[in-house]
Amino acid sequence: MTAEGSGVVFPADLNQLSAAVLTEALSERWPDAVVEHLEIVEAKRCGDGVASTADRVVLDLTYAAGSNSELPNRLILKTMLASPHAPAAMYENEVRFYGELREELDIEAPRAFASHFDPKTGRFGLLLEDLTAREARFPSAIEPVSLTEVRSILAHLATLHARFWNSPRFEGDLAWVPTPMSGGMFEVFDLIGLELIEDQVARYPFKQDLIAPLGRTLSELWDLL
Repeated sequence: MTAEGSGVVFPADLNQLSAAVLTEALSERWPDAVVEHLEIVEAKRCGDGVASTADRVVLDLTYAAGSNSELPNRLILKTMLASPHAPAAMYENEVRFYGELREELDIEAPRAFASHFDPKTGRFGLLLEDLTAREARFPSAIEPVSLTEVRSILAHLATLHARFWNSPRFEGDLAWVPTPMSGGMFEVFDLIGLELIEDQVARYPFKQDLIAPLGRTLSELWDLL
């Protein structure tokens, strides 16, 4: 799967999303796949409490005869509609994770069927497995989660970190992976992190609800980092 520079650019307008675009997106890994028809089942927009920094679109696809039978008819398109909702580095990191790392990891995460990032525009698209088919639950940002769910999340993070702890690959094929102090989102947050967070909290009520129980201002929380 191509992480960047593939030539595939997902449109900002869902009305322009076509079977041809999806066929091109899938073609690098699934060259015999031809999408004949698509149906937009549902779209979750950034800031609605479910989708946070990207938009998610549920797609039902019909493939031409002879297309790979491994491809599911329902896929989730994670992309940006209208304008970017976050710095491009955030999207690039996610695309490269799914394009270059996901397949080798035995963790609970959606399978990626296509992953594309356009460095010129910052636009991206991920075609992902629909985890609801495996009865996964997707709570909103303000729904409580159980202690068991938190433990499961931490266990998966530990598995991921253990796999690559002190790996020499960070000097090779994984040199692009950012660290807490360099690369990726570090430069963005180092320069304007507090301003970005203040803007997000002011714009989206559900983020205000997340901060309120802490009993501190954003400036106070930022100083604790």
